[in-house]
Amino acid sequence: MLSAEDYRRWRSRATDWKKGGELLTGTDLARALQWEAGRDGWQPRPSWAARYALTTGAGAQEEFEKVRSYIDESDKRTREDREAKEAAARRQHQLEQERLEADKRAAEAQAEFERQRVAAEREKAEAAAQEQELAERLARRSKLLSLVALGVACIAVGLAVWGFVQRRWANHKAREALARQLATEATAYMTRDPERSILLAAEAFGTFPIDITESVLRQVYARHNAIFGIMSGHQGSVGHAAFSPDGKLVVTACDDNTARLWACRVWAPAPALIVDIRQRVKRPLSPQERLASGISAVGRSPGL
Repeated sequence: MLSAEDYRRWRSRATDWKKGGELLTGTDLARALQWEAGRDGWQPRPSWAARYALTTGAGAQEEFEKVRSYIDESDKRTREDREAKEAAARRQHQLEQERLEADKRAAEAQAEFERQRVAAEREKAEAAAQEQELAERLARRSKLLSLVALGVACIAVGLAVWGFVQRRWANHKAREALARQLATEATAYMTRDPERSILLAAEAFGTFPIDITESVLRQVYARHNAIFGIMSGHQGSVGHAAFSPDGKLVVTACDDNTARLWACRVWAPAPALIVDIRQRVKRPLSPQERLASGISAVGRSPGL
């Protein structure tokens, strides 16, 4: 049975704890918790504690609360210590399990390594035996294999030449297709973007100089000259330009309802026109324009 002596002892230890003393543990803590919980309908109250207090009034109330705080703190510390020990034990168990798993994996890895080593040695021995057998067969058939090797070399050279020709032909067709596409775009841009039109025409001829690209180059060049006043004679904007089948004449139509026929005999060759375009147009095709026309897919043409 709990007594007033227990209360006085806890009160004294609570005072010492405030000065650095120890908390309750073990049996003392169990008795204190039992006292604090009460039993048979009785619980410790300040009125009970006042009979054993060193002071009266508010001081007795303060002593009672100090004893209860001391008991609660002792219980809290004990539970924290117990939980810490349990956590440490669980961690130790986990580490032990991890160590066992690591040992197991290491043993399995060692066994697998040993198995692979034995297999590699067996394969090496089998390969050596096969190599020896092959060497003996090659020695017996050296003359025949020499002839076969010569034939294979001839076939390889032929295939290489054929592949080179095919690549050249494919590149040739790709450049031709790109040049025709650029010529078509140059014609389409003649009215809405003359500068881009003449750059595309020069790019088309530089990519693949054929009749259609040269014809478009001269047509766009003549229209560009007319638009920017290089061909005198028209009083307005030139809307159309077309060459004769032999390329010696070009006719231009203007929005002032006039048409003029120009002789082309004195015109410079197409490469010279490209040089003139480079001097007149101070910019190349932009990366976006080149990408939109698919120029980078075949390669940069030598014209611009």
